[in-house]
Amino acid sequence: DDYTPLTLVQVIEEERAEPDGLETQYYVKDRDNNYYNVEIPAKQLTLIGAQTSHGKSRLLENLAIHFVEHSKNDEVVLYYTFEESRNMVFEEMLSLFTSNVPLSMGRNIDTIRKYYKGNRNYINSKADLNEFNKKADLFDKYQQKHLRIINKPYSVEEIIDNIKFLSGKFAAEGKTIKAVFIDYVQLIRRLEETGNVKADICYVMRKLQDFAVMKAKLPIILAAQLNRSAGSPLDLHNQNMADASDIEHNAGMVILEWNSSFRP
Repeated sequence: DDYTPLTLVQVIEEERAEPDGLETQYYVKDRDNNYYNVEIPAKQLTLIGAQTSHGKSRLLENLAIHFVEHSKNDEVVLYYTFEESRNMVFEEMLSLFTSNVPLSMGRNIDTIRKYYKGNRNYINSKADLNEFNKKADLFDKYQQKHLRIINKPYSVEEIIDNIKFLSGKFAAEGKTIKAVFIDYVQLIRRLEETGNVKADICYVMRKLQDFAVMKAKLPIILAAQLNRSAGSPLDLHNQNMADASDIEHNAGMVILEWNSSFRP
């Protein structure tokens, strides 16, 4: 009853029933040089924003790998990709997972793709290749058990319906959805588009936020494209979101990323 006062016991019981946020592999340092884990909030949207080629998809994939690698037996991570194929996302994740194995002098992702096409000319050594294959097998076991990569031209309404469907399917198998990743928000359409890009993106965000908080009670992590108005990391701001400057209002956390090594 909304008109009766809460009790401390009720507050404690409800707090204990709330899902915890998800710890990541990343830390931030405050002004006193104290380090804090970056935790993805439960039941909320998290936006990861970056300009083109500054690594928002790679950061999203790194987080997904971390959650997959540290999943309980009954947990599954959903990864919706609107920018790359399922194979490309798998190979990128595999490249990140095996990044400590220097396959060649070039980028690991390029070497992996050549290797899977039958070209071994770029491999550094047989020992590196053996180590890579061991880690690749381990990643394959993790992802088959705990990861679903989905590449369909879904609208936001269809994404929500698909998550509901998979949630029911997994529940029947004794599994739960740990987190949902979407790459990226400006590529998600609505079933009935208005022709107003900003309004449609805001609608997408509101639908996902309502679903994450009120219905599915899941952490949903989305990549977001930033416009090019920022010329340095010090210029980054939530208002740099491309096509919709207020979509961050629906997010519980906003992470803005800058790749200092990128040269346009």
